[in-house]
Amino acid sequence: MGEREQFLKEYQEQVLDTLTLPPEWSVRYTVQSCLKDGERQVYLLRDQAGRQAVLKTQPAGREDTLRQEYDLLRELHHRQIPRPLDYLGWEG
Repeated sequence: MGEREQFLKEYQEQVLDTLTLPPEWSVRYTVQSCLKDGERQVYLLRDQAGRQAVLKTQPAGREDTLRQEYDLLRELHHRQIPRPLDYLGWEG
């Protein structure tokens, strides 16, 4: 196995496979990549039809800023601004 393949295998095992999606999302989406890691994590997902979605996670107790972002995006209407799909409070 080459260096690239080894890196991708470890990335899949150590980063992508560690994310647990809510049960109703795990049947609809697969995790493609981690876009940001830190206090707030951002993941690129893909649904069964091949459409991309972004999942943002926030630690328990800090949901207020994520909820504000979700509410703001729901009010904005422009073709260059992505529409939020859902907001979910879940500890998994």
